[in-house]
Amino acid sequence: MKLKHYKTFLTASALTLCSFTALNSVAAIPDGIEMNKRCNELDLLTPLQARGRLNWARACGHITSRDLDFYMYDDNGSLRRRPKYPSFFNPANFNDWLIAPTAVGGSCELGSNTNKIYCIAQ
Repeated sequence: MKLKHYKTFLTASALTLCSFTALNSVAAIPDGIEMNKRCNELDLLTPLQARGRLNWARACGHITSRDLDFYMYDDNGSLRRRPKYPSFFNPANFNDWLIAPTAVGGSCELGSNTNKIYCIAQ
């Protein structure tokens, strides 16, 4: 009985290790400096633009209604003064990113830029 549990544990551990390794070899993990530059220089939005980006992302199905509510409104249901908004990038290369629309009606195409970080409007 003990041998069976041990084999199951080893199999589960090997699968976990493979999944973790595959994830890390594919996804580009940005550092704080890269994220800061993206959010505070390259993709810096005003609150109005950030709300537009959030509405665009929801209309295109890139974020959920729950995400829209959380990033757009505070706990009292009021609009956030500085909403958080998504910035999309290529999972294999953080520096390959998309200048996403800031209004509903813009193209919903992300191309290879399927990962996202959230920035705070200025």
